[in-house]
Amino acid sequence: MTSLTDDMHIHDEDIRNKQLTLDFLENELKQKQQDLDELIKIDQDKTNVYGLLMSDCLKEIQNNQQFHQKPIGPIGKMLFPFFILLDYSFS
Repeated sequence: MTSLTDDMHIHDEDIRNKQLTLDFLENELKQKQQDLDELIKIDQDKTNVYGLLMSDCLKEIQNNQQFHQKPIGPIGKMLFPFFILLDYSFS
């Protein structure tokens, strides 16, 4: 009877170890998927070649109602924050 009990404890420990390994691997997979998603997002946003803040700048330009015409191209889009700092009026 003790041999059966010992075998059960050994198998229980083996199951726990395998579950810990599985949990670790699932966590690693989740982290790698998040990293991949972030890299895909960066690659898809073509404005990142102009700096990581360019996306935020473009959103601000889109939401701003002061323009008669929106700035064209990356240079025009990059100049907008400087105009705000200089307090120029676009109207």
